[in-house]
Amino acid sequence: MADFNFYDNLADDDNEGEESGVLNVPGRDSVIVAVDCCQEMFQSSPDSEDGTPFSRVCEAVKDLLRNRIICNDSELHGFVLFGTEKHSNPSDFKNIYIVQDLDTPSAARIEELQTLEESAEEVIEKEYGVNHPCLISELLWCCTSMFSRCTLKMSSKTVIILTWNDNPHKDDRNLQNRAKTKAKDLIEQDTVIQVLSFNPSFEYATFYRSIVSDVDIDTRLVENPIDGIKDLYDLLLRKCSKQRSLAGVSFKLADNVELAVRVYTPVRRATKTSSVSIDPKTNQGVIMKSNFVEKDTAEILMMSDIKYAQTWGGKSISFEHEELQEMKRFSGSGLRLLGFKPRDKALKVHQHTRLSQFLYPNEQSVAGSTKLFAAMLRKCKERNVVPICSFSFRDNIPPRVVALLPQEEQLDSDTGEQLHPPGFYVIYTPFSEDIRNIDVPETPEPEVDNVVAAENFIKKLKFTFRPSNFENPALQTHYRNLEAMALEKDEPDTVEDFTLPNMARIHKKAGDLIEQFKGQVFPADYDPTTKATGTKRKAAGGAEKKQISTSEVEEMVKAGRLAKLTVPVLKEICKSRGLNPSGKKNDLMQAIIASF
Repeated sequence: MADFNFYDNLADDDNEGEESGVLNVPGRDSVIVAVDCCQEMFQSSPDSEDGTPFSRVCEAVKDLLRNRIICNDSELHGFVLFGTEKHSNPSDFKNIYIVQDLDTPSAARIEELQTLEESAEEVIEKEYGVNHPCLISELLWCCTSMFSRCTLKMSSKTVIILTWNDNPHKDDRNLQNRAKTKAKDLIEQDTVIQVLSFNPSFEYATFYRSIVSDVDIDTRLVENPIDGIKDLYDLLLRKCSKQRSLAGVSFKLADNVELAVRVYTPVRRATKTSSVSIDPKTNQGVIMKSNFVEKDTAEILMMSDIKYAQTWGGKSISFEHEELQEMKRFSGSGLRLLGFKPRDKALKVHQHTRLSQFLYPNEQSVAGSTKLFAAMLRKCKERNVVPICSFSFRDNIPPRVVALLPQEEQLDSDTGEQLHPPGFYVIYTPFSEDIRNIDVPETPEPEVDNVVAAENFIKKLKFTFRPSNFENPALQTHYRNLEAMALEKDEPDTVEDFTLPNMARIHKKAGDLIEQFKGQVFPADYDPTTKATGTKRKAAGGAEKKQISTSEVEEMVKAGRLAKLTVPVLKEICKSRGLNPSGKKNDLMQAIIASF
């Protein structure tokens, strides 16, 4: 089984419900992007239409800031050029130019990157100078200085180096050792170092393997050149995003057998950022404060002065706040193994109740968790079973019965990048009270010819569905409007709605088959664009003017059941007996009774 590597693609945000709290890590995430200014970074590939590698980097970093200014504007970002003729840094190192020091995203910083992206090589060479040697040890020292000079508390520090040359110091052993020593110092300070390249012949093991944080990384991840600006942006977004778990919990397999795991959210519903209340005069943020007051005296009450009551049997029973909290506590947080069940019997698609989560071993809390976790994962896959567990995030959250769906690690055959991580998906199962028996009315079986016609056009319209290809048009429109306001644009960028069907393509692929199906199933005058004109439901006995015999009316009069008839029926009876059919229901009833 492959080693457990941290999974970059897991989302770092919360899920729905009261279990959605993410572990609170104080401080801000900080990222420094360092770009090599060698000659090759300003040369376009003959097969590429995305511009030079340098312009693609600037565009990707600009898009990253645009993303962060909307989603998380508290993050810190810096942009550094190395290999320049001019220099600008506090340590006065040669050939290193700090274009943007560590700071939060802003409209001015985005516009500066936009200008840098659109500048020709001659302009950049005049402004900064290009294609000059730079010491990697001094570049790393400069990044360390940028982190240390920042007065804000940082929860994570990341340095991303985009370069072309895989061996910047050639055969100079002294310069190589200085760079390795400085990289080791940064890693010991919990700084993550990543190296990316556009060079198709980039050999990772030549020098940079000893520089990056993860020495066990597959070399194909870097040796494979970055293709496309979208790929680079996605890659930067994943590299810069700090992964945080929802919770760290224990997993009890049996008495005295326990391991530690972390819970992650692989998918969550994206929502608009919440609004902030501000003072209309100063535009400063305001806070809302609520107080409980005594009804008669208007005296402000403390939480200790308040009790909670529940009426039972006509009697009000009061509870202290501490008593309520104690009643909400169950048997403790974490996972407890109940047993194993065959996969096909334990998981039913129609019993889906909420979004799943993902379990990953936490070696830092309990040593040996990874080995035990991997052994259980392997055996579950071999025997095609799923563990059934009781699961609770915290002591005050009711437990849920969950099934743990095993998943082995999957790597991209071309790049070696991890596609799916090894671990267990937490599938929430319903309680007995949640399951409902639905009485579905029987429908006639369709004709075989109609089924075949439907299958034909369905096969033509099949395609590979990936959620990543469909952006939420409502969210994107919201973000584009905010971005236009922040960057002072005349109008927001156009948002393409990928959820709308491509009717021209559908007609081209399956138009004739669809028409054939319509001709077999629907009537000749069928028009799907017109609304169906439903008939009003008529009152019982009124629409069909049911004829009631004289003997039946007489029996109803004697039994006192005349009031059960509707007004239209009573009027028909009056007409058949030569009585006046006008008046209210009571008048009609009295006239019919008097006629017998």
